[in-house]
Amino acid sequence: MRTLLTELTTRLQELGCVYIDRYNGQPGQPQAEQVFDTPAAFVEWLPVQWESAGGLHLRSTARLRVHLVQQRLDDSHLAGPRLATFDRVTSLAQGLHGWRSPAGTELVLLQTRFASAYDHQITDVLEFSCALQLC
Repeated sequence: MRTLLTELTTRLQELGCVYIDRYNGQPGQPQAEQVFDTPAAFVEWLPVQWESAGGLHLRSTARLRVHLVQQRLDDSHLAGPRLATFDRVTSLAQGLHGWRSPAGTELVLLQTRFASAYDHQITDVLEFSCALQLC
């Protein structure tokens, strides 16, 4: 899992995220966290349920969420720069869905939840599944 997180961090940087961290409630509690540049990505692992694959080998289909935090733009209309936030979510979804890490783990996009607003930021959440193995 550590290798996947490291490789995912590199991929998120390639896709334009300038700040990447593990999710710890940051987008919902910006006053309690350090200031970070945007676009920022916070990776959240959902509980992983392992099953035996024989001997000491374990496997799982894990789920993870990428919380994409961007600067909140003017809410008065959906034209021009405001559409850029949707474009970034779409670009991130396209750049991660079907992406195979160098270690061979492939991400599959399951769902996207658009725009929860917090003061000067908006957060979109993309949820993925991936196969994991421990040996």
